[in-house]
Amino acid sequence: MSIGCGQIKVTKKRLMTGLALFFLCVPAFAVEANLGTEDIFYFPLFGRSDNQSDEFSGFARELFDEFSVRSNVDINYVPLPVNRLFKSLLVDKSIDLKFPDNPKWRSIYHSKSQLPLIYSDPIIQDIGGVMVEAENIDSKTFKLEILGTIRGFTPVPFVEKIARNEIQLIEFSNTSELLLAVNKGIIDGAFINIDVAKHQTSLLFKGKAPIRFAKKLPFIQNNYYLSTIHGKDIIDQFNAFMKCNDRLIKSLLSKYNITKI
Repeated sequence: MSIGCGQIKVTKKRLMTGLALFFLCVPAFAVEANLGTEDIFYFPLFGRSDNQSDEFSGFARELFDEFSVRSNVDINYVPLPVNRLFKSLLVDKSIDLKFPDNPKWRSIYHSKSQLPLIYSDPIIQDIGGVMVEAENIDSKTFKLEILGTIRGFTPVPFVEKIARNEIQLIEFSNTSELLLAVNKGIIDGAFINIDVAKHQTSLLFKGKAPIRFAKKLPFIQNNYYLSTIHGKDIIDQFNAFMKCNDRLIKSLLSKYNITKI
């Protein structure tokens, strides 16, 4: 018997679990939701595929599109500057959902909101590390003194050194500028998701790899979540969708060459 998640050996407990998942995945009527996303080039995870594109794409776009089709949730993608997303969700309430998000992330708008954020189950792993010139990977004399990142991002492993002025932080508006700054020697390293950096360097340097991930420097492994303040039903449906479609998610991770460490 097939109920939502494929072949299930029927017992009363499993039948009830399967039916619960089925009705979560397939609501009685369509709903519309505005999903706020970061308006940046962060492909293959999400965002624009290049600096000329203005369309939300990548792993997240394909995953949310599949969810929209299979759950009858009509999603409108709303690309916004990174620093504006929390205000749009928590204060203006002009968006219903936010991606990416993480319970550890905080902004000045959290204290202004009277409602707690509701998070989905983890969607995708984010590995944030430092990209340096290839010649500095094994250099014993290399020092990370000037670090770059995307405007609105926080290089968590280095915040204390930045606060002590041991490392100077420079923010860039897009990933190509950030990575080119490493190659030109303007900064010593770029703090960025390593899959995004790998994809962008392949475009910038035509398959060559003059910039590489410095595994010996501190890096972080977080998860990206979907968040909301008043769309709990959609979050429940999305969690059920992910449970029902584990094979789909694994195939998308493979399709977009997303790394696991």
